[in-house]
Amino acid sequence: MEEKELQDAQRNLEQKRAAHAKVRPAVPAGQLLPEGLEASSTAPTNGNAPRCEVHHRDYEDGVCPVCEEQHTAWAEAGKKEAAKRLETLLGGIRLGSRYQDTRFPDYQPTCDAAKVVKKRCEMYATTFDCRLLNGDNLLMLGNYGTGKNMLAACICNEIAQAGYAPLHTTILKMLRRIKETWKKESKEAEQSVIDSFILPDLLVVDEIGVQFGTESEKQLTFEALNGRSEEKKPTILISNLTDERALAHYLGARVMDRVKEGRTGVLNFTWESYRVSRE
Repeated sequence: MEEKELQDAQRNLEQKRAAHAKVRPAVPAGQLLPEGLEASSTAPTNGNAPRCEVHHRDYEDGVCPVCEEQHTAWAEAGKKEAAKRLETLLGGIRLGSRYQDTRFPDYQPTCDAAKVVKKRCEMYATTFDCRLLNGDNLLMLGNYGTGKNMLAACICNEIAQAGYAPLHTTILKMLRRIKETWKKESKEAEQSVIDSFILPDLLVVDEIGVQFGTESEKQLTFEALNGRSEEKKPTILISNLTDERALAHYLGARVMDRVKEGRTGVLNFTWESYRVSRE
């Protein structure tokens, strides 16, 4: 008796699902329909003229206008929800207000070498789709005040306008963010925070060389940057150090090996500090 009741319940459930599917198509895998928004389907049910099964109206342009409006709203709501999830995972770390509106025309080169570096940064940003495909990294090395951060911000703002998700942070903030998961009261797993630094399309890590360079720091940095390397996600590392060997001292050989994989570009900021030159 119990087996028959279970079969009947399963049959009723399948019938309900089938009836529901007639008026609401399945949401694409990995996507959630925003609350309060109903998806609809269409079919030619009125002679030669298509008729919307949900809104019960004829249309002539191939798509029910109500359905089209709904699906546009669905797509926009999905983008906002994805951005919100990413922001939560990243703990609110983002490009600072100092450079949030900075664009390439704002950077004024003070010498020919600076002009070349600016041009390469512009090319990196405008061809970011290819950079993302190949996982091309950048090393920005040189004296303080030469515009490394500003040009990195220009790249971030440029690709953000194109629909990509950049993240600009410092090595200390990234390490601190991961280490916070070690606290007893933390509700986040270490790996989930490491994964949050793998998510962005572009990760910019500034102030390489101010950390202690301990084995623990090197391991955590490796976990994040190796994950990005495996996903072919581009990374830009910024440092006041002018020697790659000195950089390896703080990052470790394994991290440098991952960073130098593929077509990694090295930009040397060898000119005088912009702030000093104005004095």
